[in-house]
Amino acid sequence: GIPLIDLVPSLKKLIKRDGYDLIVVDSAAPACGGEPEKAESATRYFNALSKLGIASLTIAHETKLENHAYPFGSVFWWNLPRNIWNVQSEKEEDDRITQMGIFHRKCNNGALHRPIATKLFFGEGFIDLGFGDSGLWEKEMSVTSRIVRLMKDGVERTKQGMKRDGLNDVEDNTLDQATKRLRRSGKMVCVDEKLGMWVYPQGTQ
Repeated sequence: GIPLIDLVPSLKKLIKRDGYDLIVVDSAAPACGGEPEKAESATRYFNALSKLGIASLTIAHETKLENHAYPFGSVFWWNLPRNIWNVQSEKEEDDRITQMGIFHRKCNNGALHRPIATKLFFGEGFIDLGFGDSGLWEKEMSVTSRIVRLMKDGVERTKQGMKRDGLNDVEDNTLDQATKRLRRSGKMVCVDEKLGMWVYPQGTQ
């Protein structure tokens, strides 16, 4: 119940004494010491983090209005962090298994990481982490990644066939630009110019 800004002096002593190099805050709203919708609450929180002088990970709720893309509250919860990751989950029929998609939304110092699909199995006294079903998060992937995923089955397809088989939500112009990039990189090969038939070469990574 104490805002992070009020804990800075005692935390700095702990960090210096014990050599901590990471702080994890769960979660942002109660730690900011105010209304998360207000800019001053977010800026005060991140100013407090910067005074600690170590790496930090802040867990925040997401807004429901922007397709999982933004943290809840003021736009400064988006503007001030250097990296933002979003986690989504999907329960399977076996309630011991949870599929999770991890999405890199923002990066100030480099390219965004591709989406990560993981699977959690909650066993008796243990948790197992493994590869998940990336198909659950299809629409979170880039269009080029979606094309590659679709074409990797080796079936020859036209643009219309690609749209019918899984890309019907993608605009024609966007699909054309993505396929051009894949053709230039050798990840799509034309097997019939007249019909506009394309295939993904075997052995391509």
